[in-house]
Amino acid sequence: RGVALRAATVPADVVAKDNANFRGAVSVFGGVLAHLILGAMYCWGNFLSYAPASLLFFDGLAHPGMTPDAIQVLPMALVAVNLGMPIGACMNKKFGPRITTLLGCALMVLGTFLGSYQTRLLPFMLYYSLMAGVGTGMSYSTPMIAGWSWFPKSKGLINGLILFGFGSGAFVFNNVATGLAQSGVLFGTHGGRG
Repeated sequence: RGVALRAATVPADVVAKDNANFRGAVSVFGGVLAHLILGAMYCWGNFLSYAPASLLFFDGLAHPGMTPDAIQVLPMALVAVNLGMPIGACMNKKFGPRITTLLGCALMVLGTFLGSYQTRLLPFMLYYSLMAGVGTGMSYSTPMIAGWSWFPKSKGLINGLILFGFGSGAFVFNNVATGLAQSGVLFGTHGGRG
């Protein structure tokens, strides 16, 4: 007598649940990565110590002993973040969290990139504070909304994981930027302002 071997079958509902959990985990991981990028905006305090003299004051001149005008960069970026949040909410309803997050992150990165080519404070603030700030605001809440749709019973955990990325962005990019600035790569000098 032969023993018939039956292939183990997994019920379809178990496969669907495992697939949904995997897709949800990928969504949350993507949110953490997006927030890692967005959190880089908090590096300005560190960047300020390496900024060229022409970016410290609106007139582009040195004013020894005075507080630089450039300390207004981060507060203006935070205002722009708050302006971008309702835009992101409207876009999320129309296009969904994936497109909204991608567009917001792209706007943030583009603003930072274009700001890096500026030699005067006002145009720098238009890119780094306004453009990058609005992009950050647009994509701030959308990764959390996407994560909640996959894990509706774990909203607190999802928020914590994704916002971990935001805080980590400042930590990671501060260390990277400090290493680059002190090596002279950023401003064509060897440590310090160029």
